[in-house]
Amino acid sequence: MENQSRVHGSIFFLLKKFVIHNYSEAMWLQLNQESGIDETKFEMTHNYPLSDIEAIINRASVHTGFSGARLQETFGEYLVPDLFTLYKSYLNPAWKTFDVLEQTENVMHGAVRKLNSTATPPGVKRYKGER
Repeated sequence: MENQSRVHGSIFFLLKKFVIHNYSEAMWLQLNQESGIDETKFEMTHNYPLSDIEAIINRASVHTGFSGARLQETFGEYLVPDLFTLYKSYLNPAWKTFDVLEQTENVMHGAVRKLNSTATPPGVKRYKGER
């Protein structure tokens, strides 16, 4: 079996929330159907194929006219408050935006791995440019 990248269920849960908030539950169901995904209730404690989320975003791009990259960016903006609530106990209130990015891999993704040993959150690349 191919070692396929997996996505934590919380991201699917938040993607569903994003689609329903911005479009409708019917759109969420349609995107899953068109993507060939039977699962419409993603569990927070499971991992799912990266290809599933890519397929949903690709179908959403067709329906909305927005590029996949733009949808991912908008989704990212949408999910931050929920992720901050979910991982509140791991965040330092004194951290600025770049501090959060620097700590994501060790702190937040570390928490994800601790809570779910099979989780494989993506690596985070960050660059601090000159001002």
